[in-house]
Amino acid sequence: MYDNLKQHATGYPSPDYLQSLVRVGNIEFEGDMEKDTEGSDFIKQILLDGNASPVYLQIWGGTNTVARALKSIEEEYKGTPQWPAIYRKVSDKAIIYAVLDQDATYQKYVAPNWPEIKVLYNSDQFWSFAYLWPKVVPTALQPYLSGPWFAENIRFNHGPLLEGYYLWGDGKQIAGDPEHTHGDMQEAIKYERNQHDFISEGDSPAFFYLLDVGLRSMEDASYGGWGGRMVQSEKNPNRWEDGQHVTDYNPYTKKQDTTYPQTRWIDVLQNGFAARADWSVMSYEEANHAPLVKLSHPQDIVVKPGKKVKLKGTASDPDGDALNYRWWQYEEVDSYKGKVAIQDANKQRAAFTVPADAKNGDTIHLILEVSDAGSPRLTRYQRVIATVVK
Repeated sequence: MYDNLKQHATGYPSPDYLQSLVRVGNIEFEGDMEKDTEGSDFIKQILLDGNASPVYLQIWGGTNTVARALKSIEEEYKGTPQWPAIYRKVSDKAIIYAVLDQDATYQKYVAPNWPEIKVLYNSDQFWSFAYLWPKVVPTALQPYLSGPWFAENIRFNHGPLLEGYYLWGDGKQIAGDPEHTHGDMQEAIKYERNQHDFISEGDSPAFFYLLDVGLRSMEDASYGGWGGRMVQSEKNPNRWEDGQHVTDYNPYTKKQDTTYPQTRWIDVLQNGFAARADWSVMSYEEANHAPLVKLSHPQDIVVKPGKKVKLKGTASDPDGDALNYRWWQYEEVDSYKGKVAIQDANKQRAAFTVPADAKNGDTIHLILEVSDAGSPRLTRYQRVIATVVK
């Protein structure tokens, strides 16, 4: 399957390389960080190496293995002449994306001892991809998580990797895991699920955050993107959080919604998943690939109240598919509190007039969204940030 996948995109890591990265961390009990493990040593090694690039520590359970790595660094260097430089290096390099606090090690150890490590904390938006998805995902988007969709696009006829993808009522059982009862159709019925419905991947937004699709959310988590939207904590400037105060307008319910910063991307995310499933078994010519989107001007522009601003984007599709353009304002991200009217929003060239009441320093975020006409339909973006200067 690897030989097939690498036809579709450059940079696919080999199976051997992926296996070489696997380590077992601190798993003796919940919150275990008493001793060094292969996993904690590996994290420590990466944080201390000579590569200054950021290291994203994705917490899909608890922070205990990361905490052990940091504790080991502290034990080795604190009190030595190297400690100030080591502390600064690790604090600048590590970025923790945590889905809930699934053990106490962040609060008890990481936060008080490494307060300058950047943290992205997802406590609410992840539910759109977790067990409670039927209650938080808008009805209009739930087909992308339904049994028929998964049966057609993921589970069947997509190669051996996808054959192992667990779904409600699929008749499968994880060996040695008595709590994995989801494959039993009676259990599915008990929880009002249909056969092959999505179970849960609640931690996936931590991975989605790293997908560069043009939304620029890695520049600033408050910009919003496929990994959700978080705002800077008032108590800790190095911590970014979602929660009851972080909402996007949900057009399906016509209300502000704490999960919509994530659920608004479900259709495009799932179509991307389906395309990669196709790559497992299809030739390049048979499968679909995302368009390439560019701006014809800088992504950050300076504008003046009352002035007309012209926007232009271009796109190409590697498969020659027709392309649909849409410019839209991400209002919840703007510091300008108001709407702008975008002219020719469904064309490559668009324009808007900066509102007369826009204040100095206000920002307006304009998204260029381009989708192809292939199957499944794939979408990429560019974001223009207009800053008002009087």
